[in-house]
Amino acid sequence: MTESAEQLAAIQDAYAVWRRRHRRRSSGEPVSATQIAEAEAVLGLTLPTGYVAFLTTFGVGGPNDLITPRAAVADSQGDAGGWAHVRRPFTIVNGKCPMPDPEDASVVDGAIPVNIGGCDFHTVLAVTGDLAGTVWTNDYNNVDEDSYFVWAPARLVTGERQSEPVEFLTWMRHRTERAAEYAARRPWWRRRFD
Repeated sequence: MTESAEQLAAIQDAYAVWRRRHRRRSSGEPVSATQIAEAEAVLGLTLPTGYVAFLTTFGVGGPNDLITPRAAVADSQGDAGGWAHVRRPFTIVNGKCPMPDPEDASVVDGAIPVNIGGCDFHTVLAVTGDLAGTVWTNDYNNVDEDSYFVWAPARLVTGERQSEPVEFLTWMRHRTERAAEYAARRPWWRRRFD
């Protein structure tokens, strides 16, 4: 079994636990190959295999609050006009990466947004360069004062910063397992309203 298949199997197990506790909440429909192909055609690149495997297996619903490929395409354009910046290499240097529109935190060279946390907090998936397939989040900058946010590898544990880039399926596995653990601990009377 490949690492990707193992990750998907672990996510499937966690989803099963989560679904038992959240019967009334949609767990989402898998994204079709046509939707993936449409996004790739607009962006002019092939999306990372882990991202595609997750979307075509689980979709965007459930405990992870991913945005659809269509929304990712729309949000990655921002006010920059077009998607040429998405095809540029994704590079991070001291927490900073090229952003065609500094006012829009979801628009990053070589990346597409996959989760929007509100208040300008975004999670992006690197789609080009050596870091393609890894997940990054913007966080408050506590290093220097020349920018408000700094980009860092997505967190696997709340409150702890990662020092190494995190692959998309690893990130999704941790998020889904954490959601399943939380759902399993909730009292029965709270689960009734999920």
